[in-house]
Amino acid sequence: AEQQQQQQQPTAAALQQKQLLLPFAVGAIPSAPNLRVDWSARVGRQLRATRAVRQGEVLLVERPAFLSPASHAELADLVAALCAPGAAATEAAKHPRGCLPLSWRLALSVVQSLLEHPDSEDLQQQLNQLDGNTDHWQEVASRFWGSLSCDVVGRLDEQRVRKIFAAVAMNAHLAEGGRAGLFIIGSLAEHSCAPNAFKEVAVMTAEEAASLDAAMTTEEGSSTTVLRLIIRATRNLEAGEPVSISYVPEYSPTWQRRSLLQAGYGFLCECERCRGCVPERVCGYVCPSCGDGPCLPVAAASDVGNKGPGGAGLGSTACVKKVLGLRCEECEALIDDEGFLAEIEAAETCEVFCNRCIPYFHPYHHKIFNSYLGSLHKLHGEQRVEALGQLEAAQQLLAQDSGCCHPALGHYAELAAETQLELGQLQEAVESLQRAIAHYTTSHATSPKVGRPARCHDLLAKLNLRCSVNGDGRGGCVA
Repeated sequence: AEQQQQQQQPTAAALQQKQLLLPFAVGAIPSAPNLRVDWSARVGRQLRATRAVRQGEVLLVERPAFLSPASHAELADLVAALCAPGAAATEAAKHPRGCLPLSWRLALSVVQSLLEHPDSEDLQQQLNQLDGNTDHWQEVASRFWGSLSCDVVGRLDEQRVRKIFAAVAMNAHLAEGGRAGLFIIGSLAEHSCAPNAFKEVAVMTAEEAASLDAAMTTEEGSSTTVLRLIIRATRNLEAGEPVSISYVPEYSPTWQRRSLLQAGYGFLCECERCRGCVPERVCGYVCPSCGDGPCLPVAAASDVGNKGPGGAGLGSTACVKKVLGLRCEECEALIDDEGFLAEIEAAETCEVFCNRCIPYFHPYHHKIFNSYLGSLHKLHGEQRVEALGQLEAAQQLLAQDSGCCHPALGHYAELAAETQLELGQLQEAVESLQRAIAHYTTSHATSPKVGRPARCHDLLAKLNLRCSVNGDGRGGCVA
């Protein structure tokens, strides 16, 4: 994970110690020839491309060093073996749906590995490669330590466990199916809100994984599916360019992204997007002049303050009110009326997504975007297809600002195809699948084409068996 907390930059001595532990601490990475580890005074260790890389090309394929439990039953067994009675349930009650956070589950897996292999040098070396802000996670790490059983506590060092929890919390990668993994090399990719790479933890067959690397473990070889972290370039990279991914949802305004990064990783982001070098695309409003839009802020929130709305500081609309206003991308009108900007600010800072605020928001505004995204599982039929189309269009505009192809574009088109199949709209499903494959062809330009891209190709092949060509030459599907 990101090491941009300046107050805890690794010392030269600490860096030298890491260098002694693993050969890729700083320098070449034998298992990832497209990358090398470098040192930066700004972020600490970072990944850099060793050569020019094309958009969609794979930079890294890495197997997990640790994985969270694969099922509720495995988690229950882990909790019973490691935690004091009732401690895990007490912690779970503090979180949505009464579930233990993924970081907690993954940390339990690491603790179990330490207990099973107390003398393993490889295990210790892997953990030493991970950085974590122990001060930032002090309170939660204390609760984690307090949840362990007396037997476990007696066999482990408290400070060591606290440090491990901080490293897990900052470096965990979410996989499909709700699992989390720790990846040693992948954790060195730095953060940017306009990243030049993206990560996915892909579920693949053991045969597919074996074709990618020779590091199959005995346990993996007995499984039908395994996980791999794959990092790809979202745009063309030059040799020596730092590799960055986004640690937080990209379709969020500056104040919100910075708030999430501060809370989760303990640093203030100073990437180009947070400094206002690109439009605040996600804060689009309906234009009072043409009735369309979007009207975008002429400056980013970072130009005025670093905190968000709701009494915690100035958000993006407060910034544009203080500076020049809004500019409509449709009619190019400059909106600087203080009364209207005050109404916009009230709508932006309103903590409730209500009917009073919605009329001000363009369909691509982040509140509408994330409302659709969070309610997709509740939408059905045509409503779901329409919402997915809006998400795809909004994400595409955001991606165009940085010249990137976002992997979510293919995913939204893929989900639309699945919904259209449920509705019996075969021709529309084929068109959505073709659009998804076109997106994936750019975002996943090189092998391995596993996970979502592979599913799209397989589904399209099956649909083509059910499709015929009409006599007039137009494509038409028949059940």
